[in-house]
Amino acid sequence: MKTTIELPDDLVARAKRAALERKTTLRALVDCGLRRELGLPDEEQNHPLEGLATMDSQIWRGVEADAYVAEQRSGWG
Repeated sequence: MKTTIELPDDLVARAKRAALERKTTLRALVDCGLRRELGLPDEEQNHPLEGLATMDSQIWRGVEADAYVAEQRSGWG
């Protein structure tokens, strides 16, 4: 489900940095935090960028996975 919430800018910035340091996404970090706060079990989740380098799709031909990921993460700042 997609939803929109308002959070303080400093909290979002810290969460984005934490997600980057943990090599995960903001979404996964929020999901994990909500589950922990509500006493729900963590779900096994694949990293959203996992397998990017091995995708056999015309879209990814000629694209270096590490460079792509770094470019995407540069906007998290």
